[in-house]
Formats: sequence, C-alpha cells, structure tokens
Amino acid sequence: VRLSIHASLISSDLYARLGMLHMSEFVCRRAVKQFASVASVEDLLMLYMKLLQVQVQLVALGPDVVPVPSSSAPATSSFTEIYSQLKQLAKQVRLSFPSDMPFALSQQLESVNLLIAARAAQASGDLSRALRLAHRLVELTTVGPSGKETHLSDAQIEARLLLAELLAHFDLSASVQLLQELAEICKKSDNQVMHCLCTFLQAQLTLQYAHHDEDASQNALRSIENTLLIARTTGLGLFETYVARFSTK
Repeated sequence: VRLSIHASLISSDLYARLGMLHMSEFVCRRAVKQFASVASVEDLLMLYMKLLQVQVQLVALGPDVVPVPSSSAPATSSFTEIYSQLKQLAKQVRLSFPSDMPFALSQQLESVNLLIAARAAQASGDLSRALRLAHRLVELTTVGPSGKETHLSDAQIEARLLLAELLAHFDLSASVQLLQELAEICKKSDNQVMHCLCTFLQAQLTLQYAHHDEDASQNALRSIENTLLIARTTGLGLFETYVARFSTK
C-alpha cells in the first residue's frame, strides 16, 4: 500500500511538472479514494496535502478551471468562495488526524494553510496581507541556507513563485531578481515548465522597469520570444495560462 501511495505522489508530481495539473489532481483524488481505508495516517495525510496544493494551483489559474473540492458544495465562480471551501477542507483534514502528528507533517500542513490564506488574501485584493503570508510561507518551506538551494520541491517553487507574483505589485526589481534565481534553480533540477515560466516572467517584468534601457529591453524581448518558442514547440501544458494569470493580477 505504501509503495502504491508513494507511486501516486510521484506520478502527481510528474504531471504537475509537465503542466498537467488536472491529471495531477486526478491522480491524488484516485489515490485518496482507493487507499483511504487502508493507508497509514502519515501516508493519507501526505495524499491530502498534495491534493490541496494542486487544487490551490488550479484555483489560481481561474475559478472556472478547478472543480469545487467538496462534492456537496454548489458550483461557484468566485475566487474567495472557492478559497473558503479549500480552507474548510484543510481544517477538516487537520481535525481528522492525531494532534501529535510528526513535526515534518505538521509543518507541511501549515505551509498548505499559509498558501491557501495568501491566495485568498490576493483574491480579495488585500495584497499587503498576501505578501506578508507569502514571506512566511517561503521562510517555512526553506530548508538550509537561503539562496544556496540546488533543488526545490513543487511546494517550495509554488511559494517562491507566489512571492514573486506579489512582489511585482510593490518592488519590480526584487520580483525580477527572485524570478531569475528561481529560473536558475529550476533549470538545474530539469523542471522545464517552471524554468520557462520564470524566465518569461522575469523578461516581461524587466520590460516594465527597464524600458529606458534599450539593451535590457532588447534582451528581454529576445528572452520572451525564445521562451515562448520552447514552450509551444515542446507542448508545456499550462504554461501560457500561467503567464496570462501572472500578467493580469
């Protein structure tokens, strides 16, 4: 059972890295349904947390992209309502497990709650609160000296991408720098979807704050063209949807 659950988690991660978030969510849902009655507390909690993480990513792409997480809940097109449902689901997950769960699992669940809270604040227009929560999320998910990572988990990447997205409203240069660092790490770890996304967004933001610098602007335009070409010719799933979401928030 444990091997099957871990295989499902790996499969979900692979689909997510290919930009196929719907398939990533489907794998988690199927595993929860299949193993709920026989899995250990630790393994089942890992499945639920992965499912919540993917659902938050899907909601961020647009409320019409993700199915409502509770089958008994009515369909809705409101970001805030969907995030509220995800908060309730996370609360139910926490109450369903022992209070003395391992510290590592408790930290993971807290990071999921922070991610949901930050996205909810962003959706409601409270960008300052969202930024504070995003900073806390990055701190919570950072392992070892910051800035020296050579590999990041999907949860760590999502936390930093959220922070860069929110920083763009307050400090464009800081957002660009964070995206550049994230793109380099994703390239080293062969995460092509996120490498392309971060490279594209970095170039896009560079055009906004360095428009007076002709060389920087030309380099940014070339980077955008090259990244789009790579993404389209290799079929990187939800890449363009991510770009549209980042650009319009």
